[in-house]
Amino acid sequence: MAKKTAQQNMKLLKSAKYFAVILDCTPDISHEEQMTVILRFVHCKPTEGTEVKETFFGYFSVLDTTGKGLLESFLEKIDTCSLDIRDCRGQSYENGSNMKGKNVGVQARMMELNPKAFYVPCASRSLNLVIVDIAKSSTAALMFLGTLTRLYMIFSSSPM
Repeated sequence: MAKKTAQQNMKLLKSAKYFAVILDCTPDISHEEQMTVILRFVHCKPTEGTEVKETFFGYFSVLDTTGKGLLESFLEKIDTCSLDIRDCRGQSYENGSNMKGKNVGVQARMMELNPKAFYVPCASRSLNLVIVDIAKSSTAALMFLGTLTRLYMIFSSSPM
């Protein structure tokens, strides 16, 4: 079912031609760096109008977490699906310098390949950083969030 869904999403994406990419990296439980790829595109339905679609493209292990290494990993993956990087019209990343860096980050390297791939900072990631900083400034907030974390750990380890 997952394979069929991915094929259908790829069919819609290719019919749209242009896409935007959202990349995020985080280590998994074994401390191996994983890159999450999400592609956005506009799907035109002749009778219903247009719809912005956001599809999960996959998790990929990456060995080189520099801007160059991350972009190369992404380019390898889209190449396997016959997508052209010149059709990318937007890019959004987390706040790491290897991603959003203006000189050697993924953003800068993508712009060298495709100047039409406009960069937009990831607003949810920025908001998360603001919330973390706010929480650190309040003892009550730290205690509350610590309690929530402990409750989550108890319930997530439960077999039910």
